[in-house]
Amino acid sequence: MITAAAVILDDAHVAFSVMRDAFTLRVEREKYAGDYDHLTNTFRGDFKELGRLGSFDDIVNDLDYGVLEVPYWSWKAKSSQVHEYLRERADNYPFEWPFLRDAFDYCHCLISQRAFVITPIFSLVDLGIA
Repeated sequence: MITAAAVILDDAHVAFSVMRDAFTLRVEREKYAGDYDHLTNTFRGDFKELGRLGSFDDIVNDLDYGVLEVPYWSWKAKSSQVHEYLRERADNYPFEWPFLRDAFDYCHCLISQRAFVITPIFSLVDLGIA
């Protein structure tokens, strides 16, 4: 008879999503409607230029369940504006803000009918937080 001394559970594939969530800032529409509206409308003109205004308007007006990624060139041009807006509201994001405040250059932005989301392109696990 063999007796097990330990059981090892390998759940490494789940770790990536857990880490991504830790480094993701979500401006939830239900909780911060004014902030959601301000931030999404910051990029409305960019979606108009891309010919995606119909999709954008349907998503932010609860008519479509899709998700739009803010074009990288728009994010690069306006991320400092978003940063300043969110910095003034950092108390609303006490866990996420310290991870992302210096990493906007390494993030992308997603818009859904439920949230305005800023998340890193790759996990920032080597980030030194003081």
